[in-house]
Amino acid sequence: MSLSLLSSNRLSKVNRALRHPGAVKRRLRIALAQSFTGTDRARVSYLDRDWDVLVILDACRYDLFKNLNPFDTPAQKVHSNGTHTTEFLERNFADGKYPNLVYITASPQVARSSAEFAHVEHVWKNQWDDQKRTVLPEDMTDAALSVSERFRNKRLIIHYMQPHYPFIGPKGNEISNQIDYASYGSDDTEARIWEHLAASRIDTELVQSAYEENLKLALPAVERLVSHMTGKIVVTSDHGNIFGEQVCWLPLRIYGHPPNVPAPNLTAVPWVELPWEERRNSEETETESPDTSIDQDVQQKLEDLGYVWTYIQQNIEVWLIWIILSWWFWTQPGVTQFTRYTRMRNSFRATWEHSSVRHLLPRHGHYPLMHLSSPALLHQTTVLMRVTSP
Repeated sequence: MSLSLLSSNRLSKVNRALRHPGAVKRRLRIALAQSFTGTDRARVSYLDRDWDVLVILDACRYDLFKNLNPFDTPAQKVHSNGTHTTEFLERNFADGKYPNLVYITASPQVARSSAEFAHVEHVWKNQWDDQKRTVLPEDMTDAALSVSERFRNKRLIIHYMQPHYPFIGPKGNEISNQIDYASYGSDDTEARIWEHLAASRIDTELVQSAYEENLKLALPAVERLVSHMTGKIVVTSDHGNIFGEQVCWLPLRIYGHPPNVPAPNLTAVPWVELPWEERRNSEETETESPDTSIDQDVQQKLEDLGYVWTYIQQNIEVWLIWIILSWWFWTQPGVTQFTRYTRMRNSFRATWEHSSVRHLLPRHGHYPLMHLSSPALLHQTTVLMRVTSP
């Protein structure tokens, strides 16, 4: 994709995001939570664990899997080192080379990783279900078994999309009908599932049921995969998911699985080490250079999965949030200068970890924020200032 097209695409997403105040409000809540959510829990490093085949169920909570576990082996609780797939990829693989590892993925997020593997099989390129807007678990299992035959002497990562949204069962269809009804005659039909949930347009219990249904529909395909695989197989997840939980002392409820929010139910994932009779031989070969181009197909698939915010959008918004948050800290009565400084420093650190100034710099002869009209920006600022309202 050309730079001009990429820029136009990102700016169109900014304009679309501005039409959904609920999305911006949710994003601000996340940014505030990131400033005050910490953890002292030991977090697993996936590559340091012993396995031959790592099966990842995207966004699968530990408690959900524990209740539905189809295997005789009980699930252990471990804490992931990420709360979003991009974090999972960055913190476990970064820019490294893994010549003995093959990554088989239904998630388009892996296409954006700079890590080099012996091979990456992007199953979503050929097995994407346009109606369900995801890769179905049975298709993922078929692809994984085929690829595993080609790479008998490699460790494998097999990354399913379920139970991650979109919801592919009957309850998912019911949610779609609720959204269509609630959004009729408005511009909110493009908003993400979590914005609809936060705005009470859809029922929380229904979304949780659809999420559970997604895992139920995926597990038979995972069982079939495991029955045809050799080696030490581990079933786990990259992160969890939450449905309106308060993750810190601030009265903010968070939905989905935003990055850099290490709340217990976002980091707690299952770890099931299945019995094995023989190990897979692991040989190193040349690695493949990653395809880091962000083409229209990847972007569209990520949007189908609920990832609307591009990096430029995130950075513009998050740094604007930090400015407003700093002003709020500085104007609070009865607070010492030291406390004000500490709060601003902590929020800046969290913002810096979540963002990067380089994404704000003009690359194509213009500055993205200039494309936002003053009335729209004023409206969004008003929304941001009401973030702590019930």
